[in-house]
Amino acid sequence: MKGVFLAMAVLNQKIKKEALYFIGFWLIGYLLIYLSFLTILDPLHALRNSFGFVAPIILPVVILELIFTYFFPKKKYHMLIILAIATIAGFGLLNFYTIKLLVNNPEAESNTVLSIIIFFLLFRGIKFFRTGVQQQLALTKAKELQMETNIKLKEAETSKIKAELDAIKSQINPHFLFNTLNSIYSLVINNTDHAGDAILKLSSLMRYMLEYSKNKEVLLSDEISFIEDYLSLEKIRLEDNCQIEFEVHNTMKNLKIPPLLFVPLVENCFKHGISANKENNQVMISLRAEAKSILFTATNNKMPKRMRASGHQSGNSLNNLTKRLCLLYPDRHTYKVSEKESAYIVELRIEI
Repeated sequence: MKGVFLAMAVLNQKIKKEALYFIGFWLIGYLLIYLSFLTILDPLHALRNSFGFVAPIILPVVILELIFTYFFPKKKYHMLIILAIATIAGFGLLNFYTIKLLVNNPEAESNTVLSIIIFFLLFRGIKFFRTGVQQQLALTKAKELQMETNIKLKEAETSKIKAELDAIKSQINPHFLFNTLNSIYSLVINNTDHAGDAILKLSSLMRYMLEYSKNKEVLLSDEISFIEDYLSLEKIRLEDNCQIEFEVHNTMKNLKIPPLLFVPLVENCFKHGISANKENNQVMISLRAEAKSILFTATNNKMPKRMRASGHQSGNSLNNLTKRLCLLYPDRHTYKVSEKESAYIVELRIEI
């Protein structure tokens, strides 16, 4: 029942709009005809003649509108044309003979046929225009609603991505701190002379993590300084047991990247490929920054099989890195790990 009442309310609203349009059209038409007659006749005769001009064409125009509304949507154009011609001709002849008989003026002429055609075209043309405007307004409103919906969806997606990145970042920092503390613990046990320097380096690293990792992006130069401090800490821990090289090529240091993006790759070199008890350790890191891309390469030795767990495990840090890359650089990054006889090589390219 609720649906029926709703349908009736919509129908009543439509009927009211059509009735207002019908009344307004004929009132304006009558006023324009009256003003035209007023230029050549006195007000009383202009009023009478304008009424005699408009009144006979209202009914045929209404009938033509009904014929058009019924047959045109059904594409029955032949019936529409036949009935339209019959209506125009019938009312034209009726008006012509009515004038001659009632007015008793054999010379009286009637322009009813032309008037019916003109007024019907005006009535239908204005209706087409009004419908087109309404449809355009409805389309514009629909587009605005769609845009608002898209904006809300985008905001929700952005919030979701930010939440995911924050969660991943919160996993990176404790993981990095845990490994660094392990390094200092090893240093304190084996070489107390450098323990103080190591703690200062760790303090610098932690300051960066606390102050900069909250930002969405940091300068590439700051990230490079962070990696250099981390490598300095590892050099203190490993002393002469590891050859560490960090090469920076053509660096555009004003570029911005997400914080701690390359740290898991650096960290992984020492976690899975370097041992303080092993000679000929080697870590080679290269960073090349250009206007639209950054290429980061890390190479480290393989641990002997007896020192590894069950194969080369990347751990949570590299899994988190993969997730970050997918969120931050979808379809704009390549991450490749290759294995040689005695070394692992990791290449990461991101498109800025």
